[in-house]
Amino acid sequence: MADKKGKYGIGKAKADAEAAAKSDDPTVTFTMNVRKSHRQWWAGQAKLQGKTMTDIATAALIKEFGLPPNT
Repeated sequence: MADKKGKYGIGKAKADAEAAAKSDDPTVTFTMNVRKSHRQWWAGQAKLQGKTMTDIATAALIKEFGLPPNT
């Protein structure tokens, strides 16, 4: 199922969310306040590169702070 993209390309995200829900460390919502024009630009660029905003934000946070111990 993780390889299927589906109509809106959310198959992988759904599979990841389902896997996380079964784990001991579930996925939670993370919200940021940014200018609408910035978000629109970033979302467009992400879509052009075939990435999600979640993928990009997660990579940036891991690059800046790393992962916590025991993960």
